[in-house]
Amino acid sequence: MHVESGSRSADASGQIVSFNRKTGDMVVQDQLAGSAVKFRVDPQTTIKHGDAKTTASALRPGSLIAVKFSPRSRSTGTAEEVSIIAAPGTSFTYFGRVTHIDLRSGLLAIENQADGKVYDVHFDSSTRIPQNLTVGSQVTAVAMFRGNDYVAQSIEVNSGPDRAAMSEAEENAAATADQDQANGKHQKKARSKDDRSKSNSKDRDKDDDQQ
Repeated sequence: MHVESGSRSADASGQIVSFNRKTGDMVVQDQLAGSAVKFRVDPQTTIKHGDAKTTASALRPGSLIAVKFSPRSRSTGTAEEVSIIAAPGTSFTYFGRVTHIDLRSGLLAIENQADGKVYDVHFDSSTRIPQNLTVGSQVTAVAMFRGNDYVAQSIEVNSGPDRAAMSEAEENAAATADQDQANGKHQKKARSKDDRSKSNSKDRDKDDDQQ
């Protein structure tokens, strides 16, 4: 499970295990330290969800957060800023290459183009799976965060493995080749039409001579 903390560095980032609204005590399973981190959220702590400020009522167990401490707040064990990255029920869109797929267990791994990380997306019998979905396919997947995993809401295949593996230069070359082929067919069709016109003209001239 990944926590995206943006460009700002975080002193702790992970998933809220527990939060006591009365005392402000919070426990986070920190992915950076690999262990539980305990600290306090007080009225001076800035709480954000995206770019918008919010309140402590938005801090729920299962949410993914990034925490920052100032030297002063660290000495008191109080967070200076808590940023909510994802709350249960939040949907995310992933665009990238499929690196793994298991239809039996309902698991899809996507290398997200935006950050280069691989995300595990689960799906069940209610999810429409494209018939051309395979390892290497370029896909767009919308998935909802459930607190402990991501579940697919929709999966769309944008291109097959061969096309997905192309570099930008190769992609442009392929597109140019496709266009050249289309232009060649158009020119051939135009020449064929012109030849038929000339043939009809000759036939008319021959008929005039016979008359």
